[in-house]
Amino acid sequence: MLDPKDIQILEKFENPYLNRDEYMIQLNLENKPFPKRQEVIEALAKFLNENAEKIIIRKLISRYGGTKAYSIALVYKDLDSKKIELEHVILRHKNKEERKKILEEKKKKKLELKQSKEKK
Repeated sequence: MLDPKDIQILEKFENPYLNRDEYMIQLNLENKPFPKRQEVIEALAKFLNENAEKIIIRKLISRYGGTKAYSIALVYKDLDSKKIELEHVILRHKNKEERKKILEEKKKKKLELKQSKEKK
């Protein structure tokens, strides 16, 4: 589990046009496995005293054998501003069951649309 004290902010950029703050962060992974996206979100939320739902992890990378990982995190000022994110990025932040359910619904709608076009 990632601890908030393992996070170091390298860079912060305030983006008033998209109503968010963009962070370049470094994660200290000394004797720890590579963290899951949700673990990073929870630790960053504690570190910044923000709501975890407002945070999007855009990238999460490390070098082979390294003890540090780097991430680009976006912290939105409100949940409405988060709607500009791409669908696949939002899906990455859902758990497997929710993601599967959303994708099945999307597939159903696409199939229904295709069938309705064939009938015409």
